[in-house]
This record gives sequence, C-alpha cells and structure tokens, in this order.
Amino acid sequence: MRDILEELYNGAYRPSFHPSKEYCQIRDEQSALLDKVERAFSWKFVNDLETGEGLLHAEEELNAFRHGFHLGASLMLELLYTPPQSV
Repeated sequence: MRDILEELYNGAYRPSFHPSKEYCQIRDEQSALLDKVERAFSWKFVNDLETGEGLLHAEEELNAFRHGFHLGASLMLELLYTPPQSV
C-alpha cells in the first residue's frame, strides 16, 4: 500500500546540511570510539552494529516526521473549520 508520508519524507527534496562545530566534534569522537570497538571486535561486527543503529534511527525519524505532519495538518484543519472567536 502507498504511504504518502513516507514518500514525502523520502522524496526528492533534500535540504542542504551544514554541520555545526558541535556536530563535527561529536562525529569525530564517535569515529574514534568506533575505531577502538573495531580493533576489539571486527569490522563486520561494527558494520552490523552501525547498520542496525542506522535502520533504527531512520524509523524513529520517519515516525517523528509522521507525528509532526499530523500535528501540522490538524492545526490547519482546526484553523480552517473553527469559527473565529471574539476577543
């Protein structure tokens, strides 16, 4: 079945990403940590772990997008169909 929200979420619109200084710092720290884990275990283990985390994060982001879209649509409908109140 077609999921229009998923299509919108995964659609052609791609906003440009400009990483902040904090983002770069966290990314570098995470990369160093994963290098240590890879030396202790194996590349495959780390790859499988990162893949699973990525899939989980993608589902969380899609769910948050759906929730936000629903809230925005609900607000628009309320504004459209609720008569103005006198102040």
